[in-house]
Amino acid sequence: MEKKFRTLSVCLRRGRLSILFALLFALQTGYGTPAAAQDTAAGISGQTCSATAAGKVTDETGTPVSGVVVSDGRNCVATDKKGRYTLRCDPSATHLFISVPAGYETTGQQGFGSYPDFYVPIEPVAGKPGKLRADFRLRTVPQSQQNFTLLLVGDPQSDSDQQIVRYERETIADMKRTLGQAGTYAVAIALGDVVGRGDGQSHLKHKRVMGTLGVPYYATAGNHDKDAMDYSGETFSKALGPRWYSFNVGDVHFVCMDNVDSFEEQKKGAKYHAGFSDIQLEWLRQDLAFVGKDKMIFLYYHIPERDHTSHRNHDAVFSLIAPYENTVTACGHTHFFQPYMETEYGTSEYIMGAACGYFWRSHCAGDGVPNGYSVMTVSGTEITDAYFKGTGHSRDYQLRLYRGDDIFGSERASYTYGMGSDVILANVFFAGMGGKWKIEVFEDGELSGEMEKMDPSIGDLWIRGYHTGVKSFPKKSASAPCHHLFSYKLKNPDAKVVVRATDPFGNTYTQNRITRAGDYGDATGEFLQCPAD
Repeated sequence: MEKKFRTLSVCLRRGRLSILFALLFALQTGYGTPAAAQDTAAGISGQTCSATAAGKVTDETGTPVSGVVVSDGRNCVATDKKGRYTLRCDPSATHLFISVPAGYETTGQQGFGSYPDFYVPIEPVAGKPGKLRADFRLRTVPQSQQNFTLLLVGDPQSDSDQQIVRYERETIADMKRTLGQAGTYAVAIALGDVVGRGDGQSHLKHKRVMGTLGVPYYATAGNHDKDAMDYSGETFSKALGPRWYSFNVGDVHFVCMDNVDSFEEQKKGAKYHAGFSDIQLEWLRQDLAFVGKDKMIFLYYHIPERDHTSHRNHDAVFSLIAPYENTVTACGHTHFFQPYMETEYGTSEYIMGAACGYFWRSHCAGDGVPNGYSVMTVSGTEITDAYFKGTGHSRDYQLRLYRGDDIFGSERASYTYGMGSDVILANVFFAGMGGKWKIEVFEDGELSGEMEKMDPSIGDLWIRGYHTGVKSFPKKSASAPCHHLFSYKLKNPDAKVVVRATDPFGNTYTQNRITRAGDYGDATGEFLQCPAD
């Protein structure tokens, strides 16, 4: 019987497989290797599985775990009471993976720290249809998952070893400090553009860095993870795993999908289109069939959907998640923060800024928000707290103030709001996220009034002045909208001003320091309160 199986036992042979896989990857991928050559060398592209997968899911004691969903990215089955499953692989499938059930987690992949070990690459069966075996080992989570911490990281997008070092020493180090203070179970998600250039070596380097976080850190495929080397996304998959999958924490069912749908060759490179493939749509239908309607669905992908019904299968995907108790979506891609509500389906879309900010060229993004990430507290099926965490800053640092008549930049390029000195502007980094915010102004200790939201297209002119005027970076890429900029005309221009922002969860943040022309400490990193260790 054993001769009829190709053994891919995760629990017994994962170490050797991971090392062999990494060595083959290192030898066969690189900046100068064509994508087609890489895929052939890895034995995946152009091959078919045509096999029946079978195996068992057990916990750390060897006890079978029933009801665990196993998938090849096309079809889904659940383990029986003895923890066993059988799945006919789709010929185009490249991975077998499990939807980690609530109350459990996987070990980290050998050589990659805490990077979750929830999948195994499918080895092609030569010649004729065959069988393969893949066993999965879970471990019981010791603490409750009813209240847990979720870290969301938009676009790390490191494009060089130097930038990867910044990502590790700045972003990851700060995330570790946040996790150390949380005191709950935690999980992290990178919302795409894990790398700046989608080659295999870059993905493996980022995977090692992600694994140093110490908690499960899941990856999403972005356009930069696919372009330049491999538009299909197979290079990403070989290093970081399936491009669509799911897992469960407490009462939340997390679903990752790849909505960088296709690329179109052009003279100046490829243009990508957003949408969800038909294969993913069918997989999602089957995956959700195992999820009770009383659960929260947290769907994440890379490119904002924003009611884009023109995106392939947009309506079909959102219709599938709409019947659930609570639905939230999250994405990155834009490098600026923007709250959005999918009006037809009543789903909040959190469009998150970038960990790399303005492509690691400074310490702030084009909308003026410091490099950083987002932190959520989830209780049951509800988000009970959410905030932006600037890398190297305290949690309390949530807004920056300007005067309406200041001129930012230099002789090369300068910008002004063209308002009087009696106008105060506030960039409230996370404003609008999670619901309605209140932004109030106090003059000499007395409440003066509420600030008004400005047109996002005006942008944060302080950071634009630094990026284009002081540093001479391209104006087009540095001209991001700002969806969280507010203004207020003071009753007394000489008053001592305090701005107080109150979020939907009852948290209040204040600022009395006004950032003036030439004051670019936030952008240079001079004002970091928690520099990298």
